[in-house]
Amino acid sequence: MPYCYKVQGQLYHTMNLAMHPDPNEKPDYAQLFFIDSVEALNLRMAKKPNVNCNRSLMEKIDVVLREVNRYYQSYKHMKEIEDEVEAEARRRGEAAPELRLIFDVSGQVDKRRYNIPRANEIAAVFVLNDKDEMPYPDKLAVHQRGRQLRTITKFDKTAESMLYPLYFPTSKGGCYAGMRIDDEKVTFMQYYQYMTSIRRSSLLMDREEIEAEHACCFAEMKWNSDPNEVNDFNPIRLGGKLYQQYLVDAYVKIEQDRLDYIRENQKALKVESYKALRDYLEDTADAQGKNVGRTIILPSSFKGSPRNCQQAYQDSMAMVRRYGKPHMFVTFTCNPKWSEITRNLMPGNTVLDEPDLVDRVFNQKLDELMDDLTKKQYFGKAIAYTYVVEFQKRGLPHAHILLILDRSDDIRADEIDSIVCAEIPDKKKYPRLHEIIASHMLHGPCGIHNLNCPCMTDDKKGNKICSKKYPKEFRETTHVGRNSYPEYRRRDNGEYVERKGIKIDNRWVVPFSPVLSLKFDAHVNVEICASIKSVKYLYKYVYKGHDCARMAIQVQNGGIVYDELTKYVNMRYVTPHEGYWRIAEFKLDERSHSVMRLAVHLPNEQLIYYKPQNDDIGQRLNDSELRNTTLTGWFDLNERDADARNYYYFEIPEYYTFKKSRDDGNMIWDRRTRSFNVIGRMYVIHPKQKELFYLRMILLHKKGAKSWEDLLTTEDYDGDANPKETFREAARAMGLLSDDIVWETYFDEMKDHATAFQMRELFVSIITHGENVNVKRVWERFGEYMADDFARNYDDEVALRRALVEIEKMLESAGDSLENYEMDKPNTGEFDDEIPWDEDEEMEKGRQMRASMNTAQESIVAYVLNKAEKLKNGENVTNGYVYIDGPGGSGKTYTYKTICYLLRGMGIKYKTCAWMGIAANLIPDGRTMHKTFGLPFEMDSQASSNAKSNNKIGRELVETQVFIVDEISMVPKFALEIIDRKLKELMDNDLIFGGKVFIIGGDFRQILPVKKKAGRNELVNLSVVQSKLWKNFRVFRLKENRRVIQNTDDDRTNVPVREDFAGLDLEEYVFSHGMAYVAFSRVRAWDFLKVKVSNKQYGKVKNLVWKEVLLPEEEVEEQSQRSERASRRSTQNSQGESQGSQEL
Repeated sequence: MPYCYKVQGQLYHTMNLAMHPDPNEKPDYAQLFFIDSVEALNLRMAKKPNVNCNRSLMEKIDVVLREVNRYYQSYKHMKEIEDEVEAEARRRGEAAPELRLIFDVSGQVDKRRYNIPRANEIAAVFVLNDKDEMPYPDKLAVHQRGRQLRTITKFDKTAESMLYPLYFPTSKGGCYAGMRIDDEKVTFMQYYQYMTSIRRSSLLMDREEIEAEHACCFAEMKWNSDPNEVNDFNPIRLGGKLYQQYLVDAYVKIEQDRLDYIRENQKALKVESYKALRDYLEDTADAQGKNVGRTIILPSSFKGSPRNCQQAYQDSMAMVRRYGKPHMFVTFTCNPKWSEITRNLMPGNTVLDEPDLVDRVFNQKLDELMDDLTKKQYFGKAIAYTYVVEFQKRGLPHAHILLILDRSDDIRADEIDSIVCAEIPDKKKYPRLHEIIASHMLHGPCGIHNLNCPCMTDDKKGNKICSKKYPKEFRETTHVGRNSYPEYRRRDNGEYVERKGIKIDNRWVVPFSPVLSLKFDAHVNVEICASIKSVKYLYKYVYKGHDCARMAIQVQNGGIVYDELTKYVNMRYVTPHEGYWRIAEFKLDERSHSVMRLAVHLPNEQLIYYKPQNDDIGQRLNDSELRNTTLTGWFDLNERDADARNYYYFEIPEYYTFKKSRDDGNMIWDRRTRSFNVIGRMYVIHPKQKELFYLRMILLHKKGAKSWEDLLTTEDYDGDANPKETFREAARAMGLLSDDIVWETYFDEMKDHATAFQMRELFVSIITHGENVNVKRVWERFGEYMADDFARNYDDEVALRRALVEIEKMLESAGDSLENYEMDKPNTGEFDDEIPWDEDEEMEKGRQMRASMNTAQESIVAYVLNKAEKLKNGENVTNGYVYIDGPGGSGKTYTYKTICYLLRGMGIKYKTCAWMGIAANLIPDGRTMHKTFGLPFEMDSQASSNAKSNNKIGRELVETQVFIVDEISMVPKFALEIIDRKLKELMDNDLIFGGKVFIIGGDFRQILPVKKKAGRNELVNLSVVQSKLWKNFRVFRLKENRRVIQNTDDDRTNVPVREDFAGLDLEEYVFSHGMAYVAFSRVRAWDFLKVKVSNKQYGKVKNLVWKEVLLPEEEVEEQSQRSERASRRSTQNSQGESQGSQEL
């Protein structure tokens, strides 16, 4: 896999503020500037990443930096002053005063107050006696001793020049907040666009400036003396991997600046536009006995936010409703071997070194492809399109394109083979096309040929399968599926490509267009969209937004905090290609039509924007009554323009534009003077918002309204000239609530863009909150849309039954049932017993695993199965509580899996879970404890689970007979006690854990529960060992390291070793207590194992590793005493040594 720098989540830059390292540690990073250059060079070259670096070049860079870098000059000043004050202190027999090197205090230093022997334009050295207070505590300051890491904000003046000394050797460069040039503000976007561009030499800076600022880089460059010729000398773009980091860092800074603005203006710009979210948060807070605290919204105007993706999805679906389903789905991926890229690389650079060049070429290629599809009409007349650009984890950009053709160019089934091909071209007839398809359009190979292929996933039986369902079946003809892509022709004609000894035939070909593949020499996947039911999933795939409401909720200081900004940053994944793409402001998505979102609001309930600090609320309310929304502006338009009365409200944007009036500054609809692709879309309203819902329904059926009274007047329907009191009454008088017109119209609109789950939720909502609902009729017409997610795994009839079961369960939670609406009550237990495995196969698998167990593991399995069997037979179990203790590699997970397979074979329901999702993924069917038991976010002795006898979580807990909880050491005791109380409540008995078999396992030598700012005693007291329930568990101990003895294929081993040798070189103190323990416990073989540790670290590692992992029990005491004596001798005899070695 080629190198690609990437970050996920928040990006931090930290600096060690200590001038000198701690005892037994070596100088590092900036500390190297306080010591002799030769010693610093030796230390740099001794680092593993630098062993293959050019020593003379490293020395040259060090010399240049020491000569020109202003930060080095500051460090040099501090070292000189330290020598002076210490010499003076020794002469006087006094303790030396403290020193502080403080950055960015130019022009602020009070020399009457502080002793400042030396200062320059970027930093000053302060000499502090005992009684002196710390000056400028908010500034970045270097201390003499005491390791202290300080996070440097991305907007600090010092950050960029400190982080990239090779780019800014004199430390004069870098961008920072408030930067100005010629008294004009420079944005981060402008700065980084300039820094990453290719410019003429005369526009960059003159030769002297370049030589001064980029001396170490310029020494190797040839200067073009002709100022009229383009000179691409830009040291930023010559950084290789450093340039990748620079691009990611630059974009993160740009984005963080925007996010900070949004965060800071949450209160400065108020708008009542998130009422539904507020209601949800209040319900969540009430359920947990909390208050709603801070609410931080990431608005839809922020590109890439979940709301932005959702709005883009809705806008694209508006085009589908207007023009029909898309005909083609095209995926276009960048080819880094394009000649336009390779020919223009700078000397010595590879494609990996110039993400900007790759992005520029792909952007131009994408423009050309869209021109071919839309203007040149390769596949017919395109009347609408959508595309989105994304970035793979390895960084390369790719685009997803959806194309809607004119009805006259509809693609018939017999035309598909002339447009799309899924066969390897004949090498003799089409040699160029054969080469392109062989390079770009063959899947895998995956499956048995490569189980680690990224496309591989687990099916319901736990078997590895290809998520793309390759290899396909051979077919003589193309078949158009009902709810999917066509099954393309793939003839068994003997054509194949051999790759790594594997013959890849037509079954592995990704569908392509020969015309596009020949032209673009890249991966261009072309698919025909066969079904309207698959369209919304295509658009959902293109706009991969997600509902992160639940994920953004946290509990802080006793209140519910909802922070979408933090959640967005934590989930963000940035690569150099995306960084440059955004810096260059290339398009991330585009639609053929602009979609105007039309306001739907009740009288005097339009959105009001105001700034609390500056605005008079009363005045703003008066202003809002005068200012038009798109809806009130429609009233005015109908008053003055007779033509407008021929259109519905949602059709108006196609003929009129909404703009500010020149007369009074109010917003008005004005007739368009030129053709423009635009569609109107009213916001979707949930049926629970009844009056608003009925208003929207009226707007869909009424033209030419001049006022609210016109909308409420139904004279044309019932002869009554008086306005109705409510919109519901008006809708009823218009006949929209009779004969289910309102609900059929609503579902007819929703079916095109709502998922099956959303359709089921809406169905339940109109049943419980609607009126005059013919439930059976709505189901008969739209049931297939409520079941189409199940239709992919079941026959149509079974899928419909499964959907009804889910609907019935939702109604039961609301105290209702389908049988109350002239429908048969579905069997809600029909699918409960459905298991995705064969019981006989699982039993055999469990028996095979059990046969290879050691005595300790076998005793656990026998005990658990005995208790589970009794529970299955209806007997009460009072002592089915097991704790499995064992270090990493002792066979806990193997034991869990064996128990699970055997329970499956016995037909006994179980649940497996862990405190963290990572641990849960290692055990069969694992989930987090929060999800399994409905645990709250914040727990104490009074907290409770949200599982109830009538909700899904509660029903599943009642039906489960055996629970397995891994990594119990991380679980706070309150969680275990909440589970005990809830199971007793659900099972209606006083038995511990409701009489269930409850298995917990873990290793208390590793990680304890986590609590912010908690001390050691508090964390220990939080452990489940301190719970009153602990005494009821029977303890089984696993001591034999099964992973070393037996399981050489364990994919969790995270220490790379050969079979005959294992080594861990702890050159730096990189392992925490738990990490070191786990790392050593997962070594597969330790003949000749050596552990290098510093003298100080030696004692911390010996007990952990020797006693707990590496040594048999009978040798622990003897070896421990011997090691302690050896440690003392080593300390006494090796004062000058920084490292020691001990063979284990």
